[in-house]
Amino acid sequence: MLPVYRFLLRYILNESNILLVMALDFFAMILLGLVYAVVRWAVNHYRSLTNNNESGSSTFSLFCSAKVDWEWVEPIQVGETMTFKVKFFGLAGLPRSISDVKNLKIEIMKNSLTIAHVEELVQNEQPPQEGSDAPVSQNSNVIKVSFTVRASGVYTITIYEDGRLIAGSPHKKVFIPGPPVASRTTLIRTLNSSTVLPITQNLPHVLTIEPRDEFGNTCANRLHQYDLRDKLSLMVSEIGGDEEDFIIPVSTDLRLANDTIIVDLFVPISGCFHAVTTYENEIINNGEFDLVVLTEEEMEEVQENVERRNLNVWYEAKLLDTSHDQYSSPKENRSSLFSRTLSMGDIPGSSTSNNKPSLSAFRSRRILSSTSSLSKPKSVYCYITPKQIVVKEFYFKIFPKRLQSFRLCQATKITVLSPANKSLSPVIMINDNCQPAYTLSCPLAYILIATFIGILNKNIGGSDSYEEKVKYFRQELSSYHKISRFSRGQVYLTVKREQLLYDSYKTTKHLSVKDWLKQFQINFEGELGVDWGGLSREWVTQLCKILFIPDQSLDESSSGDSKIDGADMFKRLKDDNQALVLPNSNATSGSKLKFFEFAGKLVGKCLIDSCFEREQIKYVTARFARSFLAQIIGLAVTFKHFESDDPELYKSKIRYIIENDVSDFDLYFSEEEYHSNGKLSQVVPLKPNGAKLQVTNENKLEYLNRLAQYRLSTSIKDEIDAFNKGLNFLVPDHLLSMFDENELELLMCGSSKIDVQDMKKYCNVENRSPAFVRTLQWFWVVVSSFTQDELAMLLQFITGCSQLPPGGFADLSPRLKISFLFYQSNILPTAHTCFNELCLPLYDSYDKLHKMLNIAIKEGAVGFGMI
Repeated sequence: MLPVYRFLLRYILNESNILLVMALDFFAMILLGLVYAVVRWAVNHYRSLTNNNESGSSTFSLFCSAKVDWEWVEPIQVGETMTFKVKFFGLAGLPRSISDVKNLKIEIMKNSLTIAHVEELVQNEQPPQEGSDAPVSQNSNVIKVSFTVRASGVYTITIYEDGRLIAGSPHKKVFIPGPPVASRTTLIRTLNSSTVLPITQNLPHVLTIEPRDEFGNTCANRLHQYDLRDKLSLMVSEIGGDEEDFIIPVSTDLRLANDTIIVDLFVPISGCFHAVTTYENEIINNGEFDLVVLTEEEMEEVQENVERRNLNVWYEAKLLDTSHDQYSSPKENRSSLFSRTLSMGDIPGSSTSNNKPSLSAFRSRRILSSTSSLSKPKSVYCYITPKQIVVKEFYFKIFPKRLQSFRLCQATKITVLSPANKSLSPVIMINDNCQPAYTLSCPLAYILIATFIGILNKNIGGSDSYEEKVKYFRQELSSYHKISRFSRGQVYLTVKREQLLYDSYKTTKHLSVKDWLKQFQINFEGELGVDWGGLSREWVTQLCKILFIPDQSLDESSSGDSKIDGADMFKRLKDDNQALVLPNSNATSGSKLKFFEFAGKLVGKCLIDSCFEREQIKYVTARFARSFLAQIIGLAVTFKHFESDDPELYKSKIRYIIENDVSDFDLYFSEEEYHSNGKLSQVVPLKPNGAKLQVTNENKLEYLNRLAQYRLSTSIKDEIDAFNKGLNFLVPDHLLSMFDENELELLMCGSSKIDVQDMKKYCNVENRSPAFVRTLQWFWVVVSSFTQDELAMLLQFITGCSQLPPGGFADLSPRLKISFLFYQSNILPTAHTCFNELCLPLYDSYDKLHKMLNIAIKEGAVGFGMI
């Protein structure tokens, strides 16, 4: 190019002025160099802004830039409010006002989940330009972004201007989990459906520990192989041993594998022991259990028993004690051989100087006495089958007599007790909390226990995971009825909406089990709808409203005031539509026991339909009381059920009795019942001659248990029995008994997951002033970052209940409300639970709101106060 330029220049000037040609030549070279430098800078700047992305907009300015200032140093752990600033610059690096930025978009993602965040304008770090009358916020070139991190992993932060990536986007930021927390760290045992674990002597048994931080993130990578033994310990102690040989020397090999800690447990001697797993001197979740150590020959016998299809083996034993009163309180001088042991999972009350669980605390779990409550121990035989444990005695060693039968399910517990004399055979107590507990001395008790545990785990599919239990339950229920999705058939039902319960009961009362297993095709009389699944789901939903939701006495589709048959079959223990429900013994005349049996069949039908395609899963619209769920699976009712079923009574009476001296109270073993007009109807004794037996500090727990038994069980026994009869008509009780109360509710009613968008949709906001709008925006961002546990605490703080009604926030009455605390700032939020109202003051930053709301829901979620 340069030779052509010189030729033309010489031709024009006829080579008359060589100096002028050289000067022009020099300036041309300088100009070309400058042009080259500008083009190269522009290209490099363009590439840096677009991050080599070829899909951007062609209108992006090459003379504008953006910079991100990260206000943390990696790596950083979860649980904090993170902030970063995006600064915008124009030509020559001068600040560029946010108002000049077109279509700014900031996106924070974790996998496919969008993380809520707050964007705030920041006052200029440089003074505004002279002559500018714009407010500081409009002249600002800095925007501050805040978000909360709870889940560990890689977060992608992307910044767009007018659809094009800027400031080096996307940015990958890694957040690591926090340190392990004992309450979240879980021990996963191979056979973990019971607190008793059978293992083989002199052979290693593998235990798995999942370390988790306070937010539930797996955090094994926060541990080092070398400090495992300093922080994690497994203490094994002999049950009933002397002080000097209380601790058993066991071998444990700890190693890290992926997100878990693998423990190889090696016990050199056979017997029964108590094991406690601690992390930093705190007992981990599910980390306390009993060990039954068997020889190889004994373990082979157990495995043969478990695998045998028609098992019917027996073990000779001595009947030492029969506790006919499951609610009696243990006394210091009780003349029985053994008193009740504390439940597994109780934290010892004392500790040694190094803050580790004390041996005396573990020993106190097994209380000894001297003599048997029976004049002479009976010789009996314990028969174990895949369904039950039967205790029999033989007259003249020929004629058998059945003394007691215990179902082989999770409700039945076999507890190893401390013998008063080590020369005695091992002593166990069999108890299902429904029948008298049997205390037995059996030479082969450990084989009996191991067989019981093995069959129990086989019955629930060998896993204690809820998801695995549900999968196994549905497989076994289908197998029990010998049906599949292609062999069910159909049953056509025609019902009237205005008398839905009566028609549904009438058309189904003569159906056999085989008919109930078929797919129902529902036709509402007078309607043209064809049931492709929607009508049957509506049929279930409407029946659930009538059966299980109190105050649904008027048919929504009816124009008159006619009562629905079966209204008020279930009741709440307090006047609150968020309260849990249980059967009502004083139901209306139309609600007879036949309708309770039909209600049980309806629940069973939903469980059967859920065994097939996912779209066929039907959940019961109800919020059953925990005491009611416990009785479905055969568990006893205790005063602890009042805490969830009748929280007002628990706070005003139950807890007060537990925490205070009752010796001066005028309280007796009786319950007074009143008419609706306030007049005393009757005095019900809670035990024989109870109206004359005063409650003392020694027997107050017995009184509370008997009160719970009467209020939550005895008074509604006929209704519960009818419901269970209908449920067990379709679903055998041994399959239901693999779940606990909470799991059974999830199985029947589905998850009560709290949806933030649903919460926002059905929330009324009282004030929308500009100052409060900003606080409200921050509030929703904070709530979006909450875990389900934190959302439940927030709901508890606002409404007084941690669960939603069946219809979610739409069914809250009164509707959820957020109001503004005028002239208040930087104080804790308050709530009026009677009105479902949350009161928020003003806050000067997102981080401040986050901290204050966390304090409020965690420290002030329980209890009442005045503001």
